[in-house]
Amino acid sequence: MVSTKAAEQAISPGTAVRGGVPVCFPWFGKDPDGRPAHGFARNVDWRLAERSAERAVFALEDDVASRALWPHRFRAELAVRLDDAVNIAFTVANTDDTPFTFTYALHSYFAADATRAVDVEGLVTVDGYLDEIFQDVPDLLTVRDAGSRIDVDAHDMTSAVVWNPGPNTMPDVGEQWREFVCVERGRVGPAAVSVAPGEVYQASLRLGWGDA
Repeated sequence: MVSTKAAEQAISPGTAVRGGVPVCFPWFGKDPDGRPAHGFARNVDWRLAERSAERAVFALEDDVASRALWPHRFRAELAVRLDDAVNIAFTVANTDDTPFTFTYALHSYFAADATRAVDVEGLVTVDGYLDEIFQDVPDLLTVRDAGSRIDVDAHDMTSAVVWNPGPNTMPDVGEQWREFVCVERGRVGPAAVSVAPGEVYQASLRLGWGDA
C-alpha cells in the first residue's frame, strides 16, 4: 500500500516513502543525537544487485555519508521473492574489523478497510492513533479487518511495532490514515543485533493473505 498523497509528491533523495516496506536501519526510532529518525537506509538508493522474473536483490553498503552517521563498514541485502506470498530476506554483513550493534524494522504498510478497526491478533486493535512496540512476539501475527487477513510470518524478528498516525496533519497521509495499518517486524530496543567482524545476520519475513 502506498499513500495516494505520497505517490503524487515528487520523490527526492533523502525523502522517505509513505508506503510499501521501508527499511529502518541501522537504528529504529528517534535518535537522541539528532541523526535522522529510523536510520538512513530508508532515505538512500539501494543498488539492484540481482534480478529475475520472481526475485530481486537490493544491496546497500557503507560509504562516506553513511560512516559520518554510523561509523561502521557493512553490507545489507534485501531479497524479495514472489510466489503465493511476498517473501523478504534481510541480511547484514559486518565487513569492518570491529563488532557493531544495530536495530532495524521492516516498516510494512498494509491496506485496511476504512470503515472499521483492524485487529492484530494477540497484540492490539487499531482504531485511531497508535504507536506501540512489542517484544518477544511470536513468529506469526495475523492482521484482520472486515473481510480479509494478512499473515505476517517472521523468522528471527522478535520485535513488532504497530503504528497508525490517526487523524493528524501528516501531509503525505491526510484522511488516508483510516485506510492502512503498519505492522512492522524486526529487532528494536533491547532486541538489538550484535554482529562480529566477518559475521552475517540473517532474518526473513513472509507476507501471505486470504479471506478473514
